[in-house]
This record gives sequence, structure tokens and C-alpha cells, in this order.
Amino acid sequence: MKNGAELERNQPERAARLLQLPWVADGVDGVEIEAAKNLITAAQRQNPDVFDALMAMSWVQDSVITADEAQAILQIRWSAGYSAGFSERMSQTPWVQDGITTAEASAMFDLAWPIKDAPALAEQMLNMPWVQDDSITDHEVTVTDSIYRVIRYAEAPALAERLLALPWVQDNITTAEARTIEGIQEAALLSPELAEKILQKPWVQDDITRDEGIIIHHLYRIARRTDESSQQTMVDVAIRIIDMPFLDDVTFAEARAAMSIYKIAGSRYRDSFQALIAHLKVQDGITDQEAKVIAVLRTATHYSPELIPHLLDGLDGSGGVYLEERIIHLPLTGETLLTIVRTQDQTTASMDYLEYSVRFAEKFMNTALPTNYVALYFGSLGPDFGANNWWTHMAMRQTSDGLEEYARTIAHEVGHYYTRSPGPTWLTEGSTYIFNIVAEYERTGYPLETHIKNRRCDSSVKTLPASVPDEHNGCARNLGERFFLDLYRTLGEDDFLQSFRALYRLRLGDNPHCDDTRECTDWNVHHVIEAFTTNVPEDVAAKAKEILLKWYGPLP
Repeated sequence: MKNGAELERNQPERAARLLQLPWVADGVDGVEIEAAKNLITAAQRQNPDVFDALMAMSWVQDSVITADEAQAILQIRWSAGYSAGFSERMSQTPWVQDGITTAEASAMFDLAWPIKDAPALAEQMLNMPWVQDDSITDHEVTVTDSIYRVIRYAEAPALAERLLALPWVQDNITTAEARTIEGIQEAALLSPELAEKILQKPWVQDDITRDEGIIIHHLYRIARRTDESSQQTMVDVAIRIIDMPFLDDVTFAEARAAMSIYKIAGSRYRDSFQALIAHLKVQDGITDQEAKVIAVLRTATHYSPELIPHLLDGLDGSGGVYLEERIIHLPLTGETLLTIVRTQDQTTASMDYLEYSVRFAEKFMNTALPTNYVALYFGSLGPDFGANNWWTHMAMRQTSDGLEEYARTIAHEVGHYYTRSPGPTWLTEGSTYIFNIVAEYERTGYPLETHIKNRRCDSSVKTLPASVPDEHNGCARNLGERFFLDLYRTLGEDDFLQSFRALYRLRLGDNPHCDDTRECTDWNVHHVIEAFTTNVPEDVAAKAKEILLKWYGPLP
């Protein structure tokens, strides 16, 4: 091995120790070769103390060197060439001492790289309390990686320094905080000006809520959109948006409005987006009230783009847009704003239905709603939909308002905050019908029975005809509804809810905020089997399997 003979001649004791390592003694290949080379280099060319420190690591002494451990050896050796003290302090952190995971190897790279060109920032990162504690989480790696990228690729060390100085970066890193740092980093790569403007917002300086992280995430996503006609990114649009009044503070509708603008900015709705951006109300800067209308514009852009000017103009007192609002306090979600947006001046029981459905859904799932802003828009929908949940808002046909049947529809669409796709219709829609079935049973005593009438479905869920588009497949909805209702009746509410809530957690995976970017786990029958047959009493699992066989067919 290169330099191995020289090590044996000049430092025979260290060479012997290296040769005695189990993973060296039995022959080296692949990552073991790189690890051994870096150990030799540490002893020969840099600082023998670094070699000694590495050789004292339990994970160097055992029988295997993984790719992550080889990467850790490289970072400790490499950083020692610029600062022996930094290298030593990094190697002494508890999470380096006890073994190296992939996340930890990534964090070591992020920490070590700046020591060459930005040593003060490298030291600042290394001294963070969450770097010095017992472990490195995925959220913390997101932050170290983002800081590294701001320094190296955005060439903005001053911005990185200010990010590290934020009070909420100094303590433990939450999902929302990691998302925010990543968003500012992405913005910095596109436009340092945009990143600087984000950092100037008072709500970025104090702490970070989930909604504030969502806003930043969607601002940089807007900035990286490309106008296909000009091949220009929309950085200028994002800079204009961050300066608008509705983002001076963040309360309820702002995050959903930012998400809505991003969705409309896609090439599918290019004309609608141009109409939105060119409108005088947007040119003057979106206000808090206008943000509530912006949040529901996805329905208009999809079905009736000609309504966009009408909706934007309708809040100036001349009529055309009517808002009904109610602030409620939910036990788990906290203060929540309910908003109904209409194009006709009506007073109905809709708001009462909406509040009931929201309260029921939170109680049913025993989990906070994924949003504290629930908006319901009455407008024109296509022929295939009587209602929809766009995630920024819910939309329903105005002609349905006031009907008793409509209460079930509201409960169903609110349920979609917990059962959003991706996934097959039988699962995403079937699991949602249980919300409106049980909600109406508790509200009115309506029997626990299916709501899809006059639908003959002779196939099982597994044998649904593949040629029928899933979103139009009435059998998929019907069979899914019957499947989950059968589970509810057979298992009883307590056992059903235990597994149903577990199914929701499986959908979220490792990211409790995946709904905001549609990055949740793609649901399938395997998740249903896991949720209803594991970590439950044997008799409950047996009953669930019988129902799965009945409605799904032979299990995979």
C-alpha cells in the first residue's frame, strides 16, 4: 500500500498496530483500502496524534470498516491538516466516539469542509449545543448541510453566520426549523437578495412555526419555477411576494396563500398565474384579507379561470366575494381560523357544519390538524367533482349549500386532511368515508351505513378493473367505504381507532409535515395490514385479517 513501507520504516510501532486491526489483518479491499490509506497519511504527513486518536476509536478497532466510518476517518484526518484542535474536538464528540451512522458521516463532512476557507464558521457550527450532544438527527444534518451549501455554493459566509446566530438555531432543531434553514439555503442559491429579505422578516428572527417554514419553502419553490416562454426563473416574483403586507406577520391564511401561489405558478396554469400577478391588487401588494382569497384560487384556476379578476376585486366593498369567519380553539391544534368564501351573499348552517366537522376530526384522530387555517370555497366545479380538498382549501358546489346531505360532504372533505393521497382510491377515499359516517352518526344518530347508494360492485378491491381510471372508479370508493365501515363495526371503535391512527402515522413516515409538499408515504395495502394486524391483540388481528380477505382478496 502506498506509504505503508515508509510507515513501517519510520514508525514501526504504529505500522504494527495498523496491521493488527482485524479488518486489515484479514486483507483489505474497497472502503477498507481508503480507510487504511487515510490512517497512514495521518501518521506520516500530518499529525501522529491524529492517528493515535483514530486508532483509539472502538469502531476502528472492531472487525469491519463501513463506508460511513471510512468517511469519518477522512474528515478527521483532512480537517487536522488545517486545524489540529478542530479535528480533535470533532473527534471527541459523543456521537463520533460511539460509532458512525450515515447521518453522522454527512454531518462530519459539513462541519469539516469550511475549516479550510471559513474556519470561524466551522468552529461556530462545531460549538452548537445540538452538535455537542449525544447524537446527530436527520433534522440537524439538514441544517449542517444547508450551512455548508450557503458557504460553498452560494458563496455567502456572512449569510451563514447570521443563520447560525438565530436563537432558534442555537438550541434543538425541530422539523420546521430544519425546513426553514433548508429553504433559506435554497433561496440563497437562486438569489442572495431573496434570502436576505427572508432573514429580515421579524417572524424569522424570533422563532419558527410550521406555517412560517411552509412560507419560506414555497417562496424558494416559486423562485425556481421557470417561465417556459422566456426560460427565466421567477426570482423577481418571489422577491415581490416576500415584500407584500400579508407576509409582515404569520397568523392563519398566509402559509396556504403562499402554497396556492406556488401551485398556480405551474406551467399548467400559466395564463391564470399571469392574470394573478398582473392584477392591480397583487401589484399593490397582497393584504391579509386578500391572502384569504388567494388561498382558494386553485379551484378557480382549475375550473373557472375567468373568475380570478372577479374574486380579487370582490373584497373592495362592491360585492362579489363574501367571507364568513370564525376563530375556534381546538384542544390539540390550538387557535384555528375557519373561513367560508362565497360568490353569493348567503347565510346558511355551513359554518356550524364546518366547525363540527373540524372538532370531530381532531377528536377522532387524537392528532392536531395539519393546518390551523381551514377554508371552504363555494364555486363552480367540474362535472366530475361535487367537492374537493386542495390542501390549501376545500371547494364545494354552491348549489349544495344548505342541504342536510351537505353536512356529510363537509365532514368527508375535512377528513381528507388526514387521508390525503398518494395512494389508491379505495384506500384514500375509503378511509375518508369513515369520517363522515361516524360524524353524522354522532351528530344526528344517522345509522352507521354506507353513503354511496345504488352501486353494484362484484369485484374485490384487489381485482378492480385496471382499465378504469382510479379517480372515476365508483367501485373503488364503494368497496373502500364498505371495507373501513366493516372494520369499524367489527373491531369496535376503540380497537379500530388504535389501528386507524397507526395507519395515519405510517402515511406520515419519518416526516410529520410531509403533507405540505405531498412527500408522504404512498399508501398501499401493506400499510393497512401492518396497522391493523401488528401491535394489536391476537383476536383483533384475526378479525382484521378476515375483513381484509373479504374485501381485498388474497393478501400479498
